[in-house]
Amino acid sequence: MRNLLLSLLTTALLTTSAVAYAQTPTQQPKLHSGTPERARPSQIGGRPDQPCRFPGPNGSLQKFLRENLKYPATAADKQISGQVTVQFMVQADGTLTDFSTVGDSLGAGCEAEALRVARLMPNWEPAKRRTQPVPTTTLLTLPFGATPVLDDPKHRHQK
Repeated sequence: MRNLLLSLLTTALLTTSAVAYAQTPTQQPKLHSGTPERARPSQIGGRPDQPCRFPGPNGSLQKFLRENLKYPATAADKQISGQVTVQFMVQADGTLTDFSTVGDSLGAGCEAEALRVARLMPNWEPAKRRTQPVPTTTLLTLPFGATPVLDDPKHRHQK
């Protein structure tokens, strides 16, 4: 009798599981046409084989910063120095999107200047995974104050 009950119970459970597994979803996935949305960090899986990079030979990014980064006059007057880290996305086509600052704030216009300069940058060479371009989140630390980049004679104060 015990074996019969156990056998019936097992059959009922297996039948219920098979029926539930065989059900098809009532709503089909939606296909989107047109231009795909920009990738967000949460959509990016795994680490790229080759990181994204600023275009040009080595030293091109430093040259770009020397020519474009201005020490805000308010920060100079208050003798504020330090670093501002800008986070942004380098999309698979090399375009730069989703700019923001992360970490501690220096104030006195340093964050605004860091974002301004980051938005001026040309398209980057995108990161690659298995030779295919992929979007990635990138951090760029910009120095403000008495630093090698800003000690360049071409350095100007923003007014």
